[in-house]
Amino acid sequence: MNTESMKIRIGGDNDIDLETLTNTLSSTVTALKVIADKTVKEEQYCKFVVKNVEKGSFVVVIQEVQEIMTAISPLVAAVPTILTILKEAVELKKILGGEKPKSVEYIGNNVKVEAHDNSTVTINNYSYNVYTNDSQLEKSLSETMRAVEKDGRRTYLSYDFGDDGEVSIPQDMFKRLSVPIDVENLENNLQEKVSNYRTIVKVIKPDLHNKTKWDLVFSGEVVKADIEDEDFLNAVHQKYVEFTSMIDMDVDLEVCFRTDQDGVPLVNTKRTFRVVKVYSCGKYKQGDFKQPTLFDD
Repeated sequence: MNTESMKIRIGGDNDIDLETLTNTLSSTVTALKVIADKTVKEEQYCKFVVKNVEKGSFVVVIQEVQEIMTAISPLVAAVPTILTILKEAVELKKILGGEKPKSVEYIGNNVKVEAHDNSTVTINNYSYNVYTNDSQLEKSLSETMRAVEKDGRRTYLSYDFGDDGEVSIPQDMFKRLSVPIDVENLENNLQEKVSNYRTIVKVIKPDLHNKTKWDLVFSGEVVKADIEDEDFLNAVHQKYVEFTSMIDMDVDLEVCFRTDQDGVPLVNTKRTFRVVKVYSCGKYKQGDFKQPTLFDD
């Protein structure tokens, strides 16, 4: 079991207004859940516990229970922890100050963001993608700022991550940061392109209940993909397809990725994957499977 903890300090009077405390806690937990949805796998779970309430602060402890993955787990790239992503999202939000960035530079597995006042922050690429690909995280952080700004007696808000450092928001930034920015369009000079492949992928983890993405190996890399071939999905749901470890699947794969204004693909940016058509997978062959009817024996 992995346990992480952070302390949120709300500066000002030791007596905290109940509405301020409740709204701050609620929006923080919402932000953590958004991050957890992106990082916690189906065979894992995490819960958020308010460990202690003190004068002017409260402590949130995250507990994650992880099961051992299969033998192919070394293929899965390590991602930052939930609290690391939250910390870097808050750092990014603070430096932007309610505006879009002056520049964004991709450096290996990191992203360097420069604000218009020339201040910079470098965060993990995965954290950057979580922040910029789901506006709900930005909205939740803004609601936290709105809660302390509305109180009127709060002098600062800080997120203390122990050995990993602290991010402090001064009172004069509350109002600016309480308004969400369009994080999904931070980089105006970026474009999206789509490439299509007829290829063989390996299935690591299928989605048998149509609730999540499929884990596949494409060109030696573990990716998450949506399956949009309804005939194949019907066969899966009817248990016609039997999945063995790393079974091959012949597919049409669509990959969406970001490029700069010159059309050059950006390194380490988030890509999305869609399986448009499945030609074969085990005994499944396109066109062979017939949907059962009430009149079938």
